Amino acid sequence: MAAAFNAQATAILGLLQSTKDVYTNTYLTQMSNSQSSNSQLSSLNQNVKVLKAKLANIKNVSDTYDREYQDRMADKPLSGFWRNRGVVSLQDWVLLFFFIIYGIIAVTLTLLAFGSSSTNGFFNGFVVGSVAFCFGVMITATIMRFA
Repeated sequence: MAAAFNAQATAILGLLQSTKDVYTNTYLTQMSNSQSSNSQLSSLNQNVKVLKAKLANIKNVSDTYDREYQDRMADKPLSGFWRNRGVVSLQDWVLLFFFIIYGIIAVTLTLLAFGSSSTNGFFNGFVVGSVAFCFGVMITATIMRFA
């Protein structure tokens, strides 16, 4: 009976020791994970601070550009014949001259087709005018799409 008791006591002590080792290892693992998580959290907090500083800097730059734009717009006169019609920049002037020249050429070709010596002068003029109008619309649509 004493031998059986000693065997059971030894088995229980071994079981308790293995349980202690398992929980000690688990505890140490959790503590190291916690330290790793804390270091990751502090690193992420540092990144958040850096990103917030960058965002504040970008907002300051954006506000500066907005103020400069508003100051420039306040200095420019908004009246004038061409400015009221949207012809302000060099690109606007180039487009205006292009369409004026295109209109002159289209009207000239249409009048030449009307005055042709053939019997269908009216029909020829109508066709040339229609084609010129269609090309003008296509050019305008292309400029509006890609400009």
